[in-house]
Amino acid sequence: MLQLITAEHLYEHHPGATEGELTQTRSSMVNTNTLAQLAEELDLGSYLYLGKGIAKGGGRNPSYREEDGQRVMKQSEIIVRVDLHRGNADATVWTCDLSHDYVSINADYRS
Repeated sequence: MLQLITAEHLYEHHPGATEGELTQTRSSMVNTNTLAQLAEELDLGSYLYLGKGIAKGGGRNPSYREEDGQRVMKQSEIIVRVDLHRGNADATVWTCDLSHDYVSINADYRS
């Protein structure tokens, strides 16, 4: 999904770029190393709940607290900021079903 969003953004904002240039730019933005670095900078791990097996294997920051994640998810709006260092712009966001009913059904689920 992130590759789709990034590709759409690049296509809209760089109309003169070749397909190869757009692909190379998208590829450099949406890769494991770049995303891992960004997740660390954003302290993303402190907002995620992972199963015990994943957390044991180092998949979650040891200082994670479930209460903090719950506090964030209970907000009526969650703002996600993506800084591409390209100035201010609006973008279309594609997401999975995060409707109130879907979140309510899955709020207590733990693997």
